[in-house]
Amino acid sequence: MLDALKQRFHASEYACLIIKDGEEVFSSAARGILPIVQGVSKMKGAYLADKVLGRAAALICVHGGVLAVYANIMTESAAEVFAEYGILFETDEIIEAVRNRDDTDFCPMEKLGAKLSCPKQALGKVAMKLVEMGILESLDDVPLGCGGCGG
Repeated sequence: MLDALKQRFHASEYACLIIKDGEEVFSSAARGILPIVQGVSKMKGAYLADKVLGRAAALICVHGGVLAVYANIMTESAAEVFAEYGILFETDEIIEAVRNRDDTDFCPMEKLGAKLSCPKQALGKVAMKLVEMGILESLDDVPLGCGGCGG
């Protein structure tokens, strides 16, 4: 299934693609972690492809219940999260950390992700950061909170 996902992903203009039972259930050309947050409710039992995945995105994917993940580029810490939770993953390139868009520092989500360990808490923290940055309009459609992990 990962090979079919990769083919569809590479043939598209998407930055994020979620497939379940062979059907596309979510796609986005938006940059950054926003598509991961927007697509979290479609992840249960699905396969996800994304251009770049860091730790925060990996934790959200775990929370969403993905079966397997492909990324063009993945951080070491994202790979560790997928391995820890037994999620099949494949990537073309492993990097130490995601840099910000002007390459002057680490990505804000990379910095945030380094402080997170609970998948459900990660979703809330990332969504709140996206609102703070003006990327996400509100938290209305994002399931926040943390059940059972102490977050």
